[in-house]
Amino acid sequence: MRRKKLVTTISKTLAAMAMALTLAPSSGAIGSAKEHRFQGVPDGAQPASGLVSDGAGNFYGTTLGGGLATCGFSAPFCGTVFKVTLGQDGSWKESVIYKFKGGSDGAAPSGTLVFDSAGALYGTTVTGGNDQVCSGEGCGTVFKITPTGEFSVLYRFHGS
Repeated sequence: MRRKKLVTTISKTLAAMAMALTLAPSSGAIGSAKEHRFQGVPDGAQPASGLVSDGAGNFYGTTLGGGLATCGFSAPFCGTVFKVTLGQDGSWKESVIYKFKGGSDGAAPSGTLVFDSAGALYGTTVTGGNDQVCSGEGCGTVFKITPTGEFSVLYRFHGS
């Protein structure tokens, strides 16, 4: 019985914490929450990962698809890395930092991005990288984007 009460208490606490989390201006004022709706091309589709903050009120994330109208050997997945910034009018503005091409650069970025101490973003893709493995779609990559927007692939997965 004690365990059931503990589980119930933890569940209620987690639910309360989830309700408290929101994208709000750093001033703490909550105005009219305007959302961004992804269109596929050119800004991406299927945002499936968490957001990471740069500490200045901007958020970064990835989309599994969209970005480019045509994709390389990893079609139909390309995907994007995006930034969301709060505007003075209280609306969130999305901008694309990188559009995957679906080839050696990777495709279908997945997982939450991470920052290093210099402000570079790191992430992974599900496909792309090397078309000689994983049924010709590539097995994915590890990538880096510097604060100046330079993209590089750090590693291409080779399958088993």
